[in-house]
Amino acid sequence: VFLDDARRLLQLAEQADVTAKRTSEGNAGRVVIGFTTVMGYELIPGLIAAAHQAMPDTEIVLREMVAAAQLDALENHTIDVGFLWPLASRMAALRHETIFRDPLVVAMPEHHPLATCANVALDDLNGLPFVMFSPERGRYFYSLVNGLLLAAGVTPRYVQHLDQVLTVVGLVGTGIGVAIVPASVARFRFE
Repeated sequence: VFLDDARRLLQLAEQADVTAKRTSEGNAGRVVIGFTTVMGYELIPGLIAAAHQAMPDTEIVLREMVAAAQLDALENHTIDVGFLWPLASRMAALRHETIFRDPLVVAMPEHHPLATCANVALDDLNGLPFVMFSPERGRYFYSLVNGLLLAAGVTPRYVQHLDQVLTVVGLVGTGIGVAIVPASVARFRFE
């Protein structure tokens, strides 16, 4: 009567042993990955495809988060890995590595007077309406862009402060101002 149950239990025990071994070798389990919006279309798709091929038994959970939220999640152990722009004031306690660089470019509407220029200097942005990142939720890019503008003596006329790079570029496309954004967003077309 219990023979079939005993066989099933033996099979489950053998399977558990194999699963435990695969997990200890890093070939199975669960990894929770935090990433910023820009990383979500520049880096994460290729990384996830490669991870699924190399580790098919590993569950990969993705969490789109701003850099500060990722650092909190890393400290609280609610994500295992974060792909973020470095916040110098909070990176010292973490093991981190640069794996991706994305230069900054000026985003402007298609028919902006500067759109025909081969090179746009920071001075060219002085006094222009400017779509800027939020100092709270877009802190990394806000600090980076604001520092560049201050160092160049440029005083833009801020018309909006926004959290996400795609929203910044989308509003630039409406013609309300220019912005400085990561070059990787150039692949997107906003109409």
